Amino acid sequence: MDRRIEKTKKSIREAYFELLMKNSSHKITIAEIARMANIDRKTFYLHYDTVDDIVQDFAQDKINEVVFYLKKSYTADRPIDVHILFEILNKVLEENMDIFRTIALNQKYDHFFDRLKELFVTILINDYQSYFGFSEVEFRIFADYFVSGILSVYMLWIRESLPVSLDRLTDMLNTAAYGGLRNLLPEQLR
Repeated sequence: MDRRIEKTKKSIREAYFELLMKNSSHKITIAEIARMANIDRKTFYLHYDTVDDIVQDFAQDKINEVVFYLKKSYTADRPIDVHILFEILNKVLEENMDIFRTIALNQKYDHFFDRLKELFVTILINDYQSYFGFSEVEFRIFADYFVSGILSVYMLWIRESLPVSLDRLTDMLNTAAYGGLRNLLPEQLR
């Protein structure tokens, strides 16, 4: 992508999220975004059709970032490592915590996490199904369950500011992902 386009889109996104974090309860207009991004409305429309497209673009960008780091971590014998997945998710989350928190606390953006889930499930199916030996339908169910659970826990942690460190949360999710609920039970109940 042309650097000027990237720079303009970044400026638009930064302006939008800054406005959103200042006052998440009011409707943000294209004029406000353009003013803050120091562009005119026509320039906005060259890159986005609506304000909601900014959030969709952000979701796609974050998923692409996760996939990029996941693909860098591929090995022939282990195409996906759940621990590395959580490390990558945490990195992306920590770098954008204010934005994720603002989005998570505003019900208007619940579709953001639905879109994130949809993108993530699609990527799991497209890139990893062949490694697991499940049918397409079976793997879709598995991927949906896995991604829904992870996103749900992260959203709970963000929305309710749970008094659990991100590292501890990751350990818990990692344990559950590798061994299921059974691994979380005391030894005598397994």
